[in-house]
Amino acid sequence: MSRGDLENIYQLLRQALPYATDDQGLEVFAFDTIWDLGNRPVSFNVVVGNKLWDFDGDTNDNSISAILDSRDRAQRLMNALSVGNRVALETKSGNPLLDFSLSGTRAAMSALADCWARIDASNSTVSDPFSAGTASDPFAEETGTDPFD
Repeated sequence: MSRGDLENIYQLLRQALPYATDDQGLEVFAFDTIWDLGNRPVSFNVVVGNKLWDFDGDTNDNSISAILDSRDRAQRLMNALSVGNRVALETKSGNPLLDFSLSGTRAAMSALADCWARIDASNSTVSDPFSAGTASDPFAEETGTDPFD
């Protein structure tokens, strides 16, 4: 992954971000500091390659967001983002608002998925890693010698 790829991903994450919700849905979020949108319902499009995704969501001051309740639709959008070249945010009528390169996105998403799988696997047997006496609690009372003494 080149420095240019990392800069493209950084710019994308600064202003437009899909992220998982607690109920395993996906929320699409975008903002621009020059927007003054108030709080209201909004419809918008996300274009990945030649595929248009339409959303109904909400504004919140300088941001818009929408939740994809369908796991299938969320997976299809994430797959499109991982293989696409560009992603654009448009008004419902097609006026362009934001446009980003997706160069390096597939590698970044793969690394994130690998990291999450490791975190999830390490937490699967421990319900409270902060309770005293668990091997996975780095803050529990230590019984051995302090390696920093």
